Amino acid sequence: ADASESFQKCSRCVKEKLVSCVFCSDNCFQAAWPRHKQWHKEQAAAQAANASEIADQPFYRPSISQVGSCVDYPIQQLARSQEFDDVMKEGIALMNEAHHRKAAKCFSRLIELDPFEPASYANLGQVLLRSGDISGAATLLQQAKTLCEASGQQQSGLWARSLARAFHAFEHPRASQEPQPAWWDDALLCILSDKALSLSPESVEVWQMRAVVLQGGSHVEGARGWNVGQRSLDQLREIGECYRHAAGMELAPSLKRDCLDMAQVSDEIFRDALADVHMNATE
Repeated sequence: ADASESFQKCSRCVKEKLVSCVFCSDNCFQAAWPRHKQWHKEQAAAQAANASEIADQPFYRPSISQVGSCVDYPIQQLARSQEFDDVMKEGIALMNEAHHRKAAKCFSRLIELDPFEPASYANLGQVLLRSGDISGAATLLQQAKTLCEASGQQQSGLWARSLARAFHAFEHPRASQEPQPAWWDDALLCILSDKALSLSPESVEVWQMRAVVLQGGSHVEGARGWNVGQRSLDQLREIGECYRHAAGMELAPSLKRDCLDMAQVSDEIFRDALADVHMNATE
């Protein structure tokens, strides 16, 4: 079953009209409520920003927001049924409003209507990411990437975002049991992340992917790793730059702080490496 279908609403969330999340239960335990409350604060900030953009645009096409909030649209202008177009618009609207279960049903229906459209898999993958089903999201986002390549869309922003989101999902500890994708190789990841950045520089998750790849993984306990090669001084410097770019795009305050903290740590590593090079040069 879809993990997003299993979320419960606690009485406090119902009273305050909050969207259910992975922390919800019949009783929000005291230990979980601080994270639960912070999650809702960040969602409220993101939704407020979305609402502002929607008011300015008759057909919402976000470019910069927090991780996982950018929706994807079909790139190829194919003759599709009116039902497909209507369900896509409905699913996107529901996802923007954080109605995850209903949005997931819409995108699942789109896959039934056209199993070769990568945007449907990409959006359903995002819904599962938001809902906490990281393993399911990884599979869908990998499928979106594969379908982009099969349909000649590997030079698109959709391909770049699908790759970045798939990378973050596969690296996550909750997806550790998923088969490792063929592109999970240090040299390939360096090439792919650089290409993704050139195709979708407006996507925060692409900047974060590039940073994590260059630093050799997120180093979170239980995260999927890989054999990391040597990094040049330029690559070490780029890590901090990528995190600062990501911080500038993040809407959620806690995620923005995380990016800035990582940028500071990365800058220190770069300075240490640079000092070592200068020291070796003088010996």
